Amino acid sequence: MLNSRVKFLYRPEIDGLRAVSVVLVCLFHAGVPGFSGGFIGVDVFLVISGYLITSLIVDDLKGQRFSILQFYEKRARRILPVLFTVVLVCVPFAYFWMLPEDYSLFLKSLVGVFLFSSNIVFFRSVDYFNPTAEEQPLLHTWSLGVEEQFYFFFPLLLMGLYRNRSLLFLFILGTVVLSFSLSQSFSARWPAFNFYMLPTRFWELGVGALLALWLPAKSINNFSLFLRLTFNVLGLAFIITGAVIYDSSTPFPGFYALLPVLGSVLLIVFAKSTSPDFVSRLLSLRPLVALGLLSYSLYLWHQPVLAFGKLRLLDAPSWKFNALLLILSLLLAIGSYFLVERPCRYSKIFQGRKALTWSVCAILMGLSYPAYSLMGNAALNGRYSPQVVWLSNSSNFDNPDLEKCRGNRVGSHCVYPPPLLARDFSGKIAVWGDSHADQLMPMFVDIGKELGFSVLEFSFPGCPPIPGIRRLDVAGVDCSQNKKALNFLLKDQTVKIVILHAYWQHYIDDENAFIENADIYSETHKVIQALSEAGKTIVLIGPVPKHPTNPRLVVAKSKHFGYEFRPQLTIQDHIANTIVSRSLLADFERSFASVSLFDPSAYLCKAIVCAVTFDGQMLYRDSNHLASQASVLLMQPLKQLIRKISRDG
Repeated sequence: MLNSRVKFLYRPEIDGLRAVSVVLVCLFHAGVPGFSGGFIGVDVFLVISGYLITSLIVDDLKGQRFSILQFYEKRARRILPVLFTVVLVCVPFAYFWMLPEDYSLFLKSLVGVFLFSSNIVFFRSVDYFNPTAEEQPLLHTWSLGVEEQFYFFFPLLLMGLYRNRSLLFLFILGTVVLSFSLSQSFSARWPAFNFYMLPTRFWELGVGALLALWLPAKSINNFSLFLRLTFNVLGLAFIITGAVIYDSSTPFPGFYALLPVLGSVLLIVFAKSTSPDFVSRLLSLRPLVALGLLSYSLYLWHQPVLAFGKLRLLDAPSWKFNALLLILSLLLAIGSYFLVERPCRYSKIFQGRKALTWSVCAILMGLSYPAYSLMGNAALNGRYSPQVVWLSNSSNFDNPDLEKCRGNRVGSHCVYPPPLLARDFSGKIAVWGDSHADQLMPMFVDIGKELGFSVLEFSFPGCPPIPGIRRLDVAGVDCSQNKKALNFLLKDQTVKIVILHAYWQHYIDDENAFIENADIYSETHKVIQALSEAGKTIVLIGPVPKHPTNPRLVVAKSKHFGYEFRPQLTIQDHIANTIVSRSLLADFERSFASVSLFDPSAYLCKAIVCAVTFDGQMLYRDSNHLASQASVLLMQPLKQLIRKISRDG
């Protein structure tokens, strides 16, 4: 199956492909329009990595000169010097610029970097596609964690099975199929694990390894120039198409990752610098090859530069501003390539046992700082004011019963007060919705107590209170409980009032919202009609003003940096952003006598801008979730509405 006489040679067109992949990743992180799927550049990297490293190991095994210690030494010289340089530069900026909660995560990510486990750290703490993830300087090192975990055992596998190369090929092929199946299965159920972890990323590296084992035995020259050109065009088209049409809502990796992976395979197989076709020539152009040589340094620099640029600003940076930061990243990459990467990689001083010794020492020294800081709680060591510390902790603005009640299955829903204490209450109010409803539960409970109602909670994150409709841009969401919630409410005659509250702007107005059933009007109409016919009175809570950034963190930054804070959302912007959802909800109020509409913006946006604080109270948890403290403005008018409804009913 394998030809033992072919020696692995340098291929400049692969450096050109590296350049394409790193550019896509950089443009994605910079938010440049048209590259919402640029994150697939990492998948291209993984295929290339699997191909190149396996090719080099196989070449050494053929010549009977492979040494596992030499392999790790070369990896150390290749990976660690620039990585440690970038980390060293990040530390002072993180220390002075990051807010406490983010700084604590940065310290944990430092540990992850030095132990090659940052993918595990971020799997446990960060949604890669959440806008707040963009402020983590070392977020991109998750892919290095995946690679180094792969190369921790893969060379040993090649050594053990190399003599039986057919078995080796079949074993890797079977593992690739298993990993891909796992990735496809996990894409909806456990999206974070699927994105970050080696078991569901192995297949991409494995495909590259299979290429390295198969390709030398095949003569690509047997293919006509037309076929080679066709395959090269398809390969490049696959990668660019994925970068353009994919976005944060794409379940990834899994089936959708086939596009960049197959594109990479086609280009690795058919693109040759000596070939006359234009794709091969394009990838072999000197500027592109040079950028490919810089790709590792550029990849390491771009995320910290973009993250710290965003951290220092109150407003979300424009893609044009980020493009300037990418130029700075390129300059830093050029400097580190010539001053750090090349000298450490090729210098005789940094070779053999010295390289491994220095690497171990650097890792131990690197671990000492975050370990000490975390143990000593250095994130809160007095350099932050108490108010900044308070604002930075998102849990201070959650529903206190968040973990207990959100997402509970029907039948174990939360009742306020508990049933044994609710005997003297005249009836029940049911609050049904997504996480937006859950955030305001303390207010609903207080209103119920004052008006003599017990309160039931049915809140399912990512699910509007409409059976059959859910967000598809958040994988792993289970909305099946909504149908049970509706049936429960229809049967329970003690429930007098049903409050429906959800992230209406996202489900209805936002262009990037994806829902299972696009006919949200008719589906909502069915729910309201069924509840009305069951004798329920319905209160629709209108869309909450959504801010362009997280107001809580913006206020914390303004206090930390001494900036003057100005609210960013005007009432005119809010009306324009919610014109469809507001119209739809108002239509239900006109169509059903049992429906009343409560508009939060009438109390949050009394002036030209929509407030984010009131009397020193923070009104928002993040850009679109109100904090439980928002009841300071909303409780009295909503209580008056419910009192009127209960009297009229």
